[in-house]
Amino acid sequence: MTTNRKFRPGRVDQGLPTWFDGSKTAYARNRMLFDWLCDWRSDRLGDDESLPAQRDALFAALLNRPGLFGVLEFPSRAIHHVNDFEPEGSPAGRDPIFGHRNVHLVLDARDIAFVLRNEAKAFSNEPYDKLGSGTFLLGLDDERLRRRQRSAAQNALHYDASTVAQLAALAFDEAAPISLRAPFFDLAELAEQAALRFCSRLFGFATSDHPLLEAAMRAAYQALTHQILGRHFVSDPVPLAKARESMGALFARCCELIDEYQHDADNLPTGVDLRTDLVHGFVPAMRRLACDAGDLSGEELGVIVVGVLAGVVGNVQAAVCSALHEFFRNGLVEPLRDRARSAQRPLDELWPWIAEALRLNPPAAYLPRRVVEDVRLPGGTTLKRDSECVLAIVAALRAKGTVFANPPPADADPLIFGLDGGASPHGLHSCIGNLLARPLISEIVRRVLLLRGLAEALDPEDGTLVGLERRWGFACKRYPLSCRLDRQHALNVSMRVKAPIAVHAEALKTVIRAGAPRIEWALRESRHIHFAWFEFIENDNRLVLHTVFDGLFESYIEHFALAVGELFDRIFEHIEDPPPMPVNKYPGAFIDLIRRNDRPVAAGYFFSAYPGAETAQIRRVMGVKP
Repeated sequence: MTTNRKFRPGRVDQGLPTWFDGSKTAYARNRMLFDWLCDWRSDRLGDDESLPAQRDALFAALLNRPGLFGVLEFPSRAIHHVNDFEPEGSPAGRDPIFGHRNVHLVLDARDIAFVLRNEAKAFSNEPYDKLGSGTFLLGLDDERLRRRQRSAAQNALHYDASTVAQLAALAFDEAAPISLRAPFFDLAELAEQAALRFCSRLFGFATSDHPLLEAAMRAAYQALTHQILGRHFVSDPVPLAKARESMGALFARCCELIDEYQHDADNLPTGVDLRTDLVHGFVPAMRRLACDAGDLSGEELGVIVVGVLAGVVGNVQAAVCSALHEFFRNGLVEPLRDRARSAQRPLDELWPWIAEALRLNPPAAYLPRRVVEDVRLPGGTTLKRDSECVLAIVAALRAKGTVFANPPPADADPLIFGLDGGASPHGLHSCIGNLLARPLISEIVRRVLLLRGLAEALDPEDGTLVGLERRWGFACKRYPLSCRLDRQHALNVSMRVKAPIAVHAEALKTVIRAGAPRIEWALRESRHIHFAWFEFIENDNRLVLHTVFDGLFESYIEHFALAVGELFDRIFEHIEDPPPMPVNKYPGAFIDLIRRNDRPVAAGYFFSAYPGAETAQIRRVMGVKP
């Protein structure tokens, strides 16, 4: 299920009493809870826009309900089998339990901190283990194995702040040519690609590994969100199957690269480019792991890389989208753009505002755990052995306030990226968040804020904001934005020549040759055309018009329809499926034809040595007379 801006679930204050009194079936209660959790927006459309999003209303009601102690027990749709939880070789001391069982949604901050601090003794990460083998980093319960992997990862990922900042800036620059090519772009896609480029360079993958890394990270994040929350509400076997396959392929590639790094420490594997001209002296994490492996095997090193990467890209994507969404909601885009421009250390200057946005919408909104022994939470609830719980990080953070604090607190809430390393056996989560994800998120947010004319995209049908689209109320899917890009655009209009080809192709060449002076005049008069030329391809079967221009597509094409419409009338006499003529009387139809026959550049990639310079500016600098 995807949350969209027109979603309207039943109201919490109307549905909660019947949810508790047992008048609803387990299925109906499950659906009702899922609807409430998915309704996350503070700006949702409704009959009464003063009402809070249902998720916030639910959290407030549950945290304040007498006798509930901040823990809600709800019916899950996931199938549970106790024997799945037993370690291999352990005695079968209990009868198998099949079927659907209840799950505890833990909302209170004290209870969540207690679980995180007592994971090694009373809680298991078993839900994560379904993504891979028993050596998967996030799913490890064996303290010895966990310590081995965590220690090796921490050592390999310990970089100075300057290096990480340079890698983050380089990652954005590498993502922009494709993801930020047009004035309308998807922030979720841009953030994902920047995070992928960052991870690729950080760990030392080859350029050719990008499709594999992209597929594996998307599948891993889909499976993670499914295991964390979705499986309790949606029956779908596909995410785990896809994740195992793609992560298996990535694991094999990691082992291959690590072997190459170990075999030849003086040379890089084929296709690996460290860009030491931009990030001086950088050593990728896989080379660090390979050169300082200790008693870790090659497979263990590969497991570490895949385990660390699994949730990074999706969480960075969610964090960037959440930050910009909150900035737009609270009128902070312009003030923070000014801060990003003027601050000597803009990443540090922006972080308090980003952290406040992440408090309201944390990238890791929920964490799943299985209870391995009876335990009593500080709030008073007892969790029984073999039960499951979901830590609602978002509920604990939003309980501290659902309004964006401006100015924000100086220190980020520790629950955003996990507890400190000394307080939790999963301190690596905090390490990655603070040392790696934080500067990357800050750099992406900063660079997006600096885009001229940045705005949220509007729905072309009704003029309303498209807004941020989330999956299951927390995983970001799509966030359309717009900006003014001071760069050129390519147009490649391919039109089929009428039959007989030889006759009409020759006639077209005559028209173009005769009309060249008029074309030249129109191009110069437009003052936003860099280059233009005609080309015959496919043995003269097609005529292609190539141009590179500044500004808006519609304005450019309409200028030609009005300025040299009669020339295009003569051209279209020899083209199949021409538009209504004369062209200068039907400019809209002419624009539609050009758009319909435009062949976009491959993968959206187009290079310019001077992307920020417009034609008029270049002509002034070169001294070209009007």
